[in-house]
This record gives sequence, C-alpha cells and structure tokens, in this order.
Amino acid sequence: MDLSSQIKVDHEADISLIAQLTQQITWLIASEALRAGEKLPPIRDLAQALGIHMHTVRAAYQRLEVEMLVSMRPRVGTVVLPFDPNLIVDARPNLPSNLIGVLLPAPVPVYHPLLVGIQEAASAGRWLPIVCYTGENPLLTVRTIHQLIAREVDGFIVVSSVVSESLLETLDAESIPPIVYVDAPQMKVNSILADTQGAAYQATRHLIEHGHARLAMISAPLDWENVAPCLHGYQGALAEAGLPYDPRLVVEVPDFDFGSGYQGALEMLRISPRPTAAFVIADRLALGVMQALRESGVAVPGELALASYNDIEGAGLVQPGLTTCTFPAYEMGLLAMQRLQELLSGEALDDEPNLLETRLVIRQSCGCP
Repeated sequence: MDLSSQIKVDHEADISLIAQLTQQITWLIASEALRAGEKLPPIRDLAQALGIHMHTVRAAYQRLEVEMLVSMRPRVGTVVLPFDPNLIVDARPNLPSNLIGVLLPAPVPVYHPLLVGIQEAASAGRWLPIVCYTGENPLLTVRTIHQLIAREVDGFIVVSSVVSESLLETLDAESIPPIVYVDAPQMKVNSILADTQGAAYQATRHLIEHGHARLAMISAPLDWENVAPCLHGYQGALAEAGLPYDPRLVVEVPDFDFGSGYQGALEMLRISPRPTAAFVIADRLALGVMQALRESGVAVPGELALASYNDIEGAGLVQPGLTTCTFPAYEMGLLAMQRLQELLSGEALDDEPNLLETRLVIRQSCGCP
C-alpha cells in the first residue's frame, strides 16, 4: 500500500510528529491494512512524501521496533511483524483515555436498552463508549479488539457468546484491558447474564397451563452458548408437566431475524401432527412466525398459541399482542458499565456471574384475553 497516502501530519498539533506517525502506523497494523511481512517505505521516501525530516521518520520506526510492531533490518528495510495486541498494552503510558469499547453482534432492537444503560452509567463516570458491531464474526471481532487497543481504550464490554469464544482463543486476558461480558453464559468471571433458562421455562409453562401438550420450539442454533439455556428451560417445563420431549418439535433456524422466524414457522407447519403452541426464543423470530402463520391462514392464538422472549418494543404493538418474557437489557447495561468501572479502579470483585431475573408479560398471543 502507499503508506504516505494513508498518513497525515499536522505541524501545529500538540502531539509530536514522531507520535503522530507512530500512532497512525500502529492503527494501520492493528487494522490489518499493513500485514505481517509487508515493508514500510524507506525512511527517505516517506520523509519526502510527508514533507518532514528523515530523523522524524527514523525515530517513529525505531519506536515501532521497540514496541515489536516492526523489525528494522540493514539492507532489507523495515518489515511489519505479526501483530500482538498485548505488546501495545505493555508499551502504552499508564494514563486513562476514558474510552470504552462496546462490541455488539448487530444493531438489533433487543440491545438498544442495553446501550442506553451503558451510556447512562458511562456518562456519570465521564467515560465515552465506542460502539462497534461485529456480526458474530470471530475474525472481525478480534480485529476490532486490536483496533480499539491501538486507540488505547481503557476497557471493553463484550456482548454475546461468539465474541467471547474468539477472545479466549486469541487474547491474553492478563495483559489486555479489562473485559466485562454480557449475555455470554460460558464466561464465569465478570459476566452479566439474564436468566434465559428461566424465561424459556416461564413461557413454556404458561402455554402448558393453557392446556397445550404438543408444543414446538423455534430457535436460533442450539449450539450457540446464549441459546442453549432456552432449550433447557423448555425441556424443564415439559418434564415438570410430565410431557415427553420430542426433538422433532424443535425447529432450528440460522439466526434471530424476522426472515428466520418466517421460515421456521413454515417448517413447523409441516410437522405432523401439527403443534398447537410454540415457544419462540426471540421476539424478532416470533414476529416472522406470526407473519408466516397469518399468510398461511393459521389463527393466533385460536389454532396455534405463541409465547416468546425479549419483550422488544414491537411486541405489544402487533395483533394479537405477543406474550413474552422480559430481557433486562437496560439493567444489564448499567451493571456491565458499573462492573467495568470497578475493575478499572482495581476493586476486588466476586467472580460469580450476575444473573438478572426475567418476568412473563402476558398479552393475547398465548390465548389470554
């Protein structure tokens, strides 16, 4: 790449030209715009392109070498080394940036209150959250973590399970800034959870109380860590009522979105004999289910009753209103930011996850008046 076109220098800035170069090249390496094995421009060439002194470029390259981001070799040039974010943390000054990285899988409605809670707690402590969406993609997640470490964030709030799995595999938890995990059940330390298993149990039990004995479940992939508790809650409610668990009644779909719910409903309608009720593990899925049932001429709740989980804003606006369990996203956001501030202040914390309760919100889709 043409490095000179990616770097800007400001002779009037408070930060030195050496620091400007070092920070921008570090960012390009963390962002994988510069990859291991690539060469930086010769010192003379970059100095001429930027209109600065050769000694400035040489000093910046030497600083990058001290931080083990590049290697300066005689007659070879300055070569980018494999990126290790822990080295950046070790080299950074012991000064707060007041920046917090917040990693979310997607800008979905269920997480909006979570962000509000984080923002409120962060503002009270004069922190600024930087929100990034990683699409449940481990590679993008790790790269985003690297980028934010290069920007010297003080800590992270990481939401959902694929993210934390990738972190465990690639990052040294003792070296990088502190992380608080949200909605990632496999994380046992600094973890904020909703009682998802309890929510699934409540919703399924409520449908059973309406007299339904053949209950389907429509779910995102069951091997996702924050989905598996839904299956356990569903199975627990069936067992308590003396009903058999039939895996043929569990319909797996690829995601939590409306389209997945729509396709899941069509698959459920092909089950024979057809279920009389369904627990859908997320409201966005349930809205897709309701649309598919409406188009298929299946009345809700008369022919097929529904209950769900999350209680997003739209759950009470559809007809019939969607019976669902709350997901305490706002409280989780507040607690996550408070926990992170405690970690940053060096306070000793209980290792046990914080488990927040859910509650059933009864509307009409289950058969209640």
